[in-house]
Amino acid sequence: MKRVQVVFLCLGLLVPLACVSGQMAREENVVRTTYAKLAFAVKIGEIHDVLAREKDPSLAELENQVSANELRFELSNFKSGYIRTIVKKSFAELVTKPQGEDVLDIATGVYNSTEDVKELREVRETTELGAHASWSAGEYLTQDWNVSFAQMLPATQTQNNSTYDRYASYHVRVTYQGRSRSYEAMFLFGSGEIPVLALDNVTNNSALTSIVDKSVYPSVLLESPASRKLGVAAWLRSHQIRDAACRPGQKEACCDPASVSCGVAAGDVSSALRNGVSRRETFAS
Repeated sequence: MKRVQVVFLCLGLLVPLACVSGQMAREENVVRTTYAKLAFAVKIGEIHDVLAREKDPSLAELENQVSANELRFELSNFKSGYIRTIVKKSFAELVTKPQGEDVLDIATGVYNSTEDVKELREVRETTELGAHASWSAGEYLTQDWNVSFAQMLPATQTQNNSTYDRYASYHVRVTYQGRSRSYEAMFLFGSGEIPVLALDNVTNNSALTSIVDKSVYPSVLLESPASRKLGVAAWLRSHQIRDAACRPGQKEACCDPASVSCGVAAGDVSSALRNGVSRRETFAS
């Protein structure tokens, strides 16, 4: 007997810094990894949408759903350093002001699977993060953004009970369902209740900020009865990562900041699917 439940909610905004990859600046690494995790969470959400409609979907059905709703980011023109070096810079140059154009509404949430494993006399629970995206009408702000960053910073720090001393600014091109937007955004880094804060007025500030310290390892797809569905197993195999830097056994997705993408270690996929086949054969007998 199994039960899969999904609950979507706004997650808390507690975020530590990620590690640095190669020669990439620490702040740029965090930014790129965060966008990669959000894009991967949307893929997980799309897989679960198909599973909610189809008892045993084919690989083609899963690929079509994910491809049609793939969230892609191109990040460029990075600048990072101490905030004191940009206090005189116009805020409008750093972060694109909402002016009524469509934005991406992204809901992050948790999928839970509960399975009664009778032969082991235990109830097995797994959970994973997923997301759903959609275009929606954006706000039109009348606030004057042609002010110095120094004028905007105090209110931002007070609102988030944090103190920021470093930043990363960059250009974004986001594409979803055949539509794209290009704009400016930035992350702030410091200490307090929200030590890493996304200032992105197109790709949902809250979703980005909340996912910085969240795992996007697809535990439900890998370790629940979902893995015993042939289409899901084929999709996992076709998207596994074979790279020495992507180590299995860590219970973490491997995210490449350069390509802004995530996946699962081949060792984790093979191990999970091998166990899934064993369980399927046990049930069949």
